[in-house]
Amino acid sequence: MTRTFAERDPVKLGVIGTVVLVTAVAGAFLVPTAIGGRQFVAEFAEVGGLGGGDPVVVSGLKVGTVDGVALDGDRVDVTFSVTDDKVRLGDSTSAAIKAETALGRKELALAPAGGGELRRIPLDRTTVPYDVTDALSDVTTQVSQVDTGKVSSALDTLSETFKDTPPQVKAVLDGLSRLSQTVSSRDVALRDLLLHADNVSGVLAQRNDQLVKILAQGSSLLAQLNQRGAAIRSLLTNSVAVSDQLSGLVADNKGRLDPALKQLDDLLAVLQQNRNNLDQVLDRTGPLVREIGEAVGSGPFVETQVGNLVPTNLVPLLPELLARGGK
Repeated sequence: MTRTFAERDPVKLGVIGTVVLVTAVAGAFLVPTAIGGRQFVAEFAEVGGLGGGDPVVVSGLKVGTVDGVALDGDRVDVTFSVTDDKVRLGDSTSAAIKAETALGRKELALAPAGGGELRRIPLDRTTVPYDVTDALSDVTTQVSQVDTGKVSSALDTLSETFKDTPPQVKAVLDGLSRLSQTVSSRDVALRDLLLHADNVSGVLAQRNDQLVKILAQGSSLLAQLNQRGAAIRSLLTNSVAVSDQLSGLVADNKGRLDPALKQLDDLLAVLQQNRNNLDQVLDRTGPLVREIGEAVGSGPFVETQVGNLVPTNLVPLLPELLARGGK
């Protein structure tokens, strides 16, 4: 007899429920770690453009993924997972943020070292890359703060002060004076150039993912073109082979084909000679068929006369007549 839920032992139910709950909680914590691989943390002075989802590489091969980036006081903690079981990271492993592509996408490069078990890479064993975009922005900011008027005035004063010096020094100072005039006259152009360079670098950084996709699709397109080229080359090769086979077939059967072609040529010549007669037959057949159709459709019977035929009453006597005519 089956007992209801309320009649069961509450102690057993509590123990079973506790075990199931503990198993579910442990699975919630352990399963993501098992799926995501071994997890580590690296300390960096700055993030350097690295973000979640970027690849983790060892000797140029992808072995994991960056899980996330978080600020911890005066440093940045980069959490990453290694999914390749063959990679062993010792306690002296170092890390560096490098540019994966020329467009600025970053990757976390690891250099395994040491014999212990790694859990955290300290700040003194990490390296941040030199970002060209940030460098251009810094140059633009620094140059925009330079007072070109004061620089030009200072160079002019220096040239005037040393005007009575020997010719060699005077030539140098004259060159400095002309340089100051050139810098002063091209100040606006230089500012615009640096500003546009900063804008271009910013646009490239924003369109990084799209440009990477374009390059990847271009690679796929080239691969497809190579495949089509191979197919076309194979088609041409097979066409040449078929042509050779047909040439051999014609050569082997030339003795049979020549008489057949000669007879066909004679037949075409006869048809060409009787072309007018055939045209007349076809022209007259149309009205004849139309008249026969009208005659048949006019009543339940039809009378037709065909010339040059032997009368029906003479058909039985036809053999005897032919025999007399032969004599």
